[in-house]
Amino acid sequence: MTVTHQSNTPIVWVDNVPYSITSQTESLLNQGIVPAELKEKISSLQGDDACFDFCRQRRLMKRALDQIRTGILPVSLTDLIASGSVPSEILFKLVQQKLIGKAEKLYQKKLLSDDTLKVIRTQLLTSEILPELKRAFLSDTAYYLYEKGEISKEILNGFNDGTIEPKYLLVIRRSYRKLCYLGEVESEHSYHEQPDEKGHLFRHESISDSRTEPDSMLFSEQNREYLMEALRWLSAEDYKLIYYIFFERISMRKIARMEGVSEGTIRYKKNVILGRLRTIFEEVMGLPYDAIF
Repeated sequence: MTVTHQSNTPIVWVDNVPYSITSQTESLLNQGIVPAELKEKISSLQGDDACFDFCRQRRLMKRALDQIRTGILPVSLTDLIASGSVPSEILFKLVQQKLIGKAEKLYQKKLLSDDTLKVIRTQLLTSEILPELKRAFLSDTAYYLYEKGEISKEILNGFNDGTIEPKYLLVIRRSYRKLCYLGEVESEHSYHEQPDEKGHLFRHESISDSRTEPDSMLFSEQNREYLMEALRWLSAEDYKLIYYIFFERISMRKIARMEGVSEGTIRYKKNVILGRLRTIFEEVMGLPYDAIF
């Protein structure tokens, strides 16, 4: 997912597929912004999953390079980050200053070698250890999905023996959640005010294809990224309830009828889940909860 130049024409690569872009689009990509036109091309040719992952990676690349410029991350990472070869899952841990902690856990699970762990402890990341680290992240995801019942034993075995390509793991995960009405929102978002049951107004994301202003796109997509990261920490049941309330905008009274429980039970569950999300945002992700909800 890097940008090259052929005959003075910028080319961006997404999973080995080239896209010709303008110099203006290249400039926006360097700012972590993926223009709507490029998104449409990627989604049309490679699907929404590839587009989502590309957009997320570009935003995280921008954040990592900003942290290098401000001295939070070492300058030695510049070329590797700018190459576009670091997956978004690793970039996310890197910019959150949690890569070493994650590597320690992967080592304890026997998914990383001694040598790779030593490199991460001293240099954080190098091109030499990247293939092993990618595999470790994917293996960890595979076992997590299996433990949560989101993939079968056959799929787990297929990943381990190489008959199922690693890149399909996240696709399988998203497909599972879509079957549970938990599909991720892949489109452009805009904000509008929506009253809650007490008449208070909150900002709610809704689908829109009309947003083209780069600054507003960046703001909405960053919040979308943070929200989707936090939601991945929830169980499928909790994820579904949040999806019903905030994305489908189904009333708690109707959800209660659907689930065969009292409205008070749904209200209580919602508050508990929002409490968990606050903890995830503030303690795990280091982000202000009130800026998202």
